[in-house]
Amino acid sequence: TDALASVVAVLFGGKANLAPEVLRILEAASHRCDHLIALPGLDESTERLGYGLHAYVWGKLDALPKGTNPSALFSSLCREVAEAIAAKRPLPCDTTALDRQDELAEQLEHQGRLEDVGQVGRIDLRGGLHLYPGAAYRRLDARVAVTVDDHRCGGNQYTVGVNPFARTPLTDLRPALTQLAEEEFALGPPALSPAPVPGSENWGGRQTVFGSPWNYGSRLTVDQVIATVASALGLGSSP
Repeated sequence: TDALASVVAVLFGGKANLAPEVLRILEAASHRCDHLIALPGLDESTERLGYGLHAYVWGKLDALPKGTNPSALFSSLCREVAEAIAAKRPLPCDTTALDRQDELAEQLEHQGRLEDVGQVGRIDLRGGLHLYPGAAYRRLDARVAVTVDDHRCGGNQYTVGVNPFARTPLTDLRPALTQLAEEEFALGPPALSPAPVPGSENWGGRQTVFGSPWNYGSRLTVDQVIATVASALGLGSSP
């Protein structure tokens, strides 16, 4: 959604050429995409329209068959939104796909795949499951969550992110990123460096979200990752 908003702004020659009310909807949708929560300071109507646009885009892309290149659909969505703006029509707005994700998150919670492990959340999507992060994070009390999925080459793929719905969200996960990269490197190739930097074939990311290597499954277990995240961030074992 964030990329779509950028493309649309470029098509109109820059943000300054968009009507203020349209720009705010695009900003609201982009913020939902990147941060999972509402952009501060928005009025209720703009937030609803921004969330609806993000949900519409997410739902269309999520419905693609697994392994399908999304480029053509992404291009079509950009064109659809741009044409609506040019014709002064309402932007696409449909929350159905994300509403269903809330139901899936509840099912996973009952199955023990979505839970707080002390102050770190665990989200287990192995087995071909796909869940919108916001639907999962909303059901956790933990300040940070570890999501584990199947890597396409075998093994586990991890994403570690702050929980923006927590009462006191964390702001910097980099100590955990550094420690996990060192632990992955200690297991040998294909990791090339203990530093989480481009070209290291290791963990990487930014201050609020990061993940395991792109090109191979991490050798670290779920319990190891959760324990390292908790220790590196000074999170005790108590909820």
